[in-house]
Amino acid sequence: MVSKPDLQKKDEDKDKKELLEELKALRGHYSRLKAAVDRYERVAGKKELYRGLYDLEAERDRIKAQHDELREDEARRKVADAVEFERKLLFDVLENLPAFIYLQARDHSIRFANQTFRKIFGEPENRPCYELIQRSDAPCPDCPTFRVFDTLLPQQWEWTDKMGNIYQIYDYPFTDVDGTPLVLEMGIDITERKRAEEARRESEANLAKAQRITHLGNWEWDVKEDKVFCSDEFYRVFGLDRRDYITFAEFIDTLYPGDKDRVNRAVEAALYKGEPYSIDYCVIWPDGSEHIIHAEGEVTYGQGGAPIKMFGTVQDITERKQAEEELLASEEKFRALADTSFVTIAVHRGGNLLYVNNATVELTGHSKDELLKMQFWEVFAEDERESIKKRASDRLAGKSASTSYETRILTKDGQTKWVNLTGGVFTFEGKPTIITTLFDITGIKNAENELKESKTQAELYVDLMSHDIRNMNQVGIGFLELALKSPDIDKKDKELLLKSMGALENSTRLIDNVRKLQKSQTGELKPYAVDACEAIMRVLGHYSNMPGVKATFNYKLPPGCTVMANDLLYEVFENLVGNAIKHAGPEPTINVKFEIIVFNGRNYNKFIVEDDGPGIPDDLKPRIFTRRIHSGARTRGSGLGLFIVKSLVDSYGGRVWVEDRVKGDHTKGARFVVMLPAIKAE
Repeated sequence: MVSKPDLQKKDEDKDKKELLEELKALRGHYSRLKAAVDRYERVAGKKELYRGLYDLEAERDRIKAQHDELREDEARRKVADAVEFERKLLFDVLENLPAFIYLQARDHSIRFANQTFRKIFGEPENRPCYELIQRSDAPCPDCPTFRVFDTLLPQQWEWTDKMGNIYQIYDYPFTDVDGTPLVLEMGIDITERKRAEEARRESEANLAKAQRITHLGNWEWDVKEDKVFCSDEFYRVFGLDRRDYITFAEFIDTLYPGDKDRVNRAVEAALYKGEPYSIDYCVIWPDGSEHIIHAEGEVTYGQGGAPIKMFGTVQDITERKQAEEELLASEEKFRALADTSFVTIAVHRGGNLLYVNNATVELTGHSKDELLKMQFWEVFAEDERESIKKRASDRLAGKSASTSYETRILTKDGQTKWVNLTGGVFTFEGKPTIITTLFDITGIKNAENELKESKTQAELYVDLMSHDIRNMNQVGIGFLELALKSPDIDKKDKELLLKSMGALENSTRLIDNVRKLQKSQTGELKPYAVDACEAIMRVLGHYSNMPGVKATFNYKLPPGCTVMANDLLYEVFENLVGNAIKHAGPEPTINVKFEIIVFNGRNYNKFIVEDDGPGIPDDLKPRIFTRRIHSGARTRGSGLGLFIVKSLVDSYGGRVWVEDRVKGDHTKGARFVVMLPAIKAE
């Protein structure tokens, strides 16, 4: 390809050559004219000579004017050629850019569109911009692009097309060669970046959610500044209001007085002796309640070995501690959480290890010198090495490869350990290089196997107990039926026998439901279309015919309240109605209501069970559906009943909550609300 300076030099040489030829021609013409004048002078007089010279000068001026006009035309042609060259060069660059680029005029016409634009929107073919880009029959109102025609200033904005792709738009004022004002618009597809940002935000939200579920918070202590920065869950675990940071002294103030010195000594041992920080202590909340916390941490040291930061986690293990004490006071059932593990880091290229840290030495048992002489995959179990090698090769070649997966290593002393491997590529010494981290998950793997074995044993025990209790219940029911047939029993005794039989039948049904609930949680109990209103009617019929129940039931339920559930849907409403009868007084009024609502763009069947009993205090409402409520007073609905209700409703994709029957006055009765996604009955 010839460069612009080379083209200019060739044009200049050509001009010089043409001018020399013209000058030579003019000289020859002038010489012939002068010779003619000399001949004429000899024949005619001086008068005719002057007239000839005048004509000669006029001819010379005419030729010079023609020559000047030719030079001006040539200069204009050169300028036009240079402009066209620059324009073509610009369009060549724009044509091959990965962003879509086009030039737009005020009349909505497109003067230029690069190949990326044509690939996304199609060939312009004299179509207006709104038809081509927006797939519209009319110009867009308040089109952002047209602002540039008025402001003559660059701008940038985001645009989402009808397919959901997101573009970063850059607009620039532009003038065409003919002086026409245009707008040069460039669009860069940022859909993947936006999705990655959304995924990162979702990941952070999931981390916060996981911390809330596990009651696991994290903290970072700047030792020099004495500032402890904590996660939201940390403040929830300690019962504190959210703030920017707390001091170490403020943290110590939250502890049970008998634990303060012990925690102080543990922290000092971690800071100045390098001892592991793993400790249980008691925290006193502002409301006076006590909570058992398990904490772990590690220290970062600066130059000279002085501690500069300490990182760690806290977890509320109050329920676990209470369970241990209840289950086996003289024996430990749960061991303390594992010591904070150090992350191993290895840098390698083409299999050759370039760097390993001390944690890698501790994990593998090999010294640093030994590791740096080994191929990276040699630390892994033999049957894993080929796959490790291929993934590393693909990653260096820029091919798709798993960034995180579980595998096994083989230590120097022959032990096999499970690790979670994460890998990524970065540039080191000007070459693509892989950085790998390994997390020891051997303990987790072993715990999973033990958990599977324990689950199998527990299911066996449940099956055995269910079988035996069902058999005993059936025997008891048989004897009660015989007693009921006796003509010698009076009405009062008969009612007692009927209540006893009902209790045994409920016990048998409970055993069946435990198995069903177990199957539901494991996915064995498949959901199907269930008429929820029919299930409620069966519940109301059951309690209406139950001896000793003096409740008034008000309801109006249409047929066909279809939801996706399973056999346990009956138990949801049986629990809610049974609780209302049990806690609302000797002769309660139970109202059951139904309506169809739209929530988040979806139809839901909304069921309400309300009573006129003493109600539920506000401070207990948030905990009413938990597995166990720790309260000295007798609490309505505590235990497993409402916990199972919420578990089942959640598994059906619905919601359940409790509120006051009379808004603002909990003493006027409780209202339980169940929302289940509505489906069309087949």
